[in-house]
Amino acid sequence: MNSVYDYIDIVTNFNSLNSFQINTLYSTNYKPLLKYTDDITYHFHLLKKYLDVINQGFNDDNLAAEIGLFVYSLNRDIDRLNEIG
Repeated sequence: MNSVYDYIDIVTNFNSLNSFQINTLYSTNYKPLLKYTDDITYHFHLLKKYLDVINQGFNDDNLAAEIGLFVYSLNRDIDRLNEIG
């Protein structure tokens, strides 16, 4: 079971890598987001792989699209939670 600290840690690490940014939650109730911790961890590793490809002078549009869609979907859920309060 993932804790709030696990969630915050992986989001902080994810956001520190690149322009793909996961929004933050305005409230302190992270319980609805804990279910995403494993998915964020998975996409964190994909993002590191993507950055390695970029650093080699190449581009992987499919990998960028997968990461981008995940971040968009997650941010949409976070924005909904922020609206609810």
